[in-house]
Amino acid sequence: MQSRTLMCIFAITLFTALALPVPLAAQEQKKEPPRYTITDLGTLGGTFSDVGGVNNQGAVSGFSTLPGDMVTHAFLWQRGQMTDLGTLGGPDSRAPEASPPNDRSEVAGFSDTSNPDPNGEDFLWSGNQPHMSPVSLAKRCDDAAAHAWR
Repeated sequence: MQSRTLMCIFAITLFTALALPVPLAAQEQKKEPPRYTITDLGTLGGTFSDVGGVNNQGAVSGFSTLPGDMVTHAFLWQRGQMTDLGTLGGPDSRAPEASPPNDRSEVAGFSDTSNPDPNGEDFLWSGNQPHMSPVSLAKRCDDAAAHAWR
């Protein structure tokens, strides 16, 4: 009986020791919470916008609906300013989520043209005008149907 009592006391002691939290060295370090700011980028006049990516300089690419929410245009947001990247004559353009702006603030994406084309067109945004540039962009982008705006 005495050995059974000792065994119960040992089991309870072992259970209590295992159940108590043991602070680990990594848990004792006071970690600084991450610091970031959430910024509402707005839209291009519609009710919806979506961010595709952010580069190291803080430039943001994505797409937004225009007033009426019937079409979308790609945008480049830098230093508080959202720029509509337009299209190649068709209604829609997009900057996909897999392609943030590069360090030169060029944005890969695709655009509809005025002629129905299921593949879209290549696009280089330079200054204030979009330019078709299928050869140079195909070399710079993995997707042969990619576009870039700058």
